[in-house]
Amino acid sequence: AGARGTQPYFVRDNERYMPEAKNNTNLKEYAYRSTNQRDKNNVNIVNTKDNVKTLSATNNIKDKVDFADYLIHNDFTIDDYSISKIDSTLKTLDIIKYDKAITNELNKFGVTFTDKKIYIGQDTSYINYQFKAGQEIGSIRRNFINEDGKLVVYNELLTIPKSLQQKGIAKRLFKELDSIYKDAGVDIMRVHANINLGGRTWAKFGFWTTKQNAISIVTEKKLTGEISIEEHTLLKKQIETESKGNNFNMSLLKDYIIGKNKDGSNKYLLDGSDWYGWIELKDKNSTLYYYDYLFNR
Repeated sequence: AGARGTQPYFVRDNERYMPEAKNNTNLKEYAYRSTNQRDKNNVNIVNTKDNVKTLSATNNIKDKVDFADYLIHNDFTIDDYSISKIDSTLKTLDIIKYDKAITNELNKFGVTFTDKKIYIGQDTSYINYQFKAGQEIGSIRRNFINEDGKLVVYNELLTIPKSLQQKGIAKRLFKELDSIYKDAGVDIMRVHANINLGGRTWAKFGFWTTKQNAISIVTEKKLTGEISIEEHTLLKKQIETESKGNNFNMSLLKDYIIGKNKDGSNKYLLDGSDWYGWIELKDKNSTLYYYDYLFNR
């Protein structure tokens, strides 16, 4: 995105307009005003630590969104103010516990964290991590969204460096975050499976999708010649039979092999598939496959 010049403004403008904040070693927290807040030279106005504390003193972030709507915490040192005082989608989340869960797990694999960011919003907030394993880059981003009064965690991004793949990191992270999400009152987790092996990975976790979406995946494999007409018929019947109403759990297709890759490894039906999934954390039926996988039940 940087090479193409297509970075979102909150990344692009940070790098361009905040050298003072980044070079100030005594400044562990800082914020900047949204892009319509500029000085006479058309430069974003940098707010100091005191400004951030002023922001957190309000009980309604909406009143201050033009003042400082983007907060960055390079080391999550937030003792000077409490995010729980701000009316945002992070209000119920124990951010310190959340941070420790992620950093402690990844530190076991010797990673170096290069950046941590929090965006606080009344309807959407996110927490983003970037880290390195050697020269490989990894990232984790979770969006916390108010969806018609329900608290939704959208697993926006999980990029594990190649050298750390196949070590169960994603599963370990979800285990650590499970109780934190429950304490925060999270209603739903969402994913978009569309990156490399993401289709099968999220299926292992027991995410649900619509029956129509599952059928469209097997139909696409038939059209590309990766499965036969007979296989398509059997898979479609399985999906229709095992669906709960209009919902189908993708873990039921996770182990279906359709051939071999060039390196001799198994090629799975869901490799490279594109689908949206969810788990309702307060519904025992919705979490059944999820907890079976997470805790090896």
